[in-house]
Amino acid sequence: MKWRPGKFDYVFFFLVFLDLWAMYLYPGLRLLTKPLIVSSLLLYYIAVAGDYQQPLVMLGLIFALLGDIFLMFDYPMFFQMGLASFLVMQLCYISIFRKYEGGLNVRGWVGIGFVLLVAASFNLFFGDEFGDLRWPVLLYTAAISAMVITAVYQRSTALITWGAVLFMVSDLCLAFHKFVAAIPAEGLIVMLTYAAAQFLIVKGFLHPFQKAAT
Repeated sequence: MKWRPGKFDYVFFFLVFLDLWAMYLYPGLRLLTKPLIVSSLLLYYIAVAGDYQQPLVMLGLIFALLGDIFLMFDYPMFFQMGLASFLVMQLCYISIFRKYEGGLNVRGWVGIGFVLLVAASFNLFFGDEFGDLRWPVLLYTAAISAMVITAVYQRSTALITWGAVLFMVSDLCLAFHKFVAAIPAEGLIVMLTYAAAQFLIVKGFLHPFQKAAT
């Protein structure tokens, strides 16, 4: 079945575009535009899931929203609070993914091996650049790797798998830019992959209800 964007999808794409517009032209507006991205997904999930809402999904999105807000402030304490918020989100998502029927084929095993290789290499080669945050970043990398692995293992929908992969890409780009070396158009890359990741994961959570949503 081909994917056809619904009314919410257009609203979400507009909100992402609005945040990118604010990022480059009116950075102060991001205090409003950036939180709207995850807030819209939370409201969409509540509306579509109805009586079948999962508290862990809503809790995960709330902590993702908090992480988005904390990371807008360029202070070490807020960065650490942002990491902690997304760590809680990842633990929520891991708990949900584990409830789904799972299994692995050869491609799945290869994917898991690649995730572990990337996570280990990132910390091995760049760990010295993290300074006092070396161990928190290591813990965070382990958590996001676990999230991707559980997403690969579940067989409910590929939307969740690709969403988790994009989330890891977004976070690794953010960490590389912050600690190692500047990435051209880092803000654009991080926000596009992050927004797409959350969008796909929420769509994956709502996969059983999509007919009702459209």
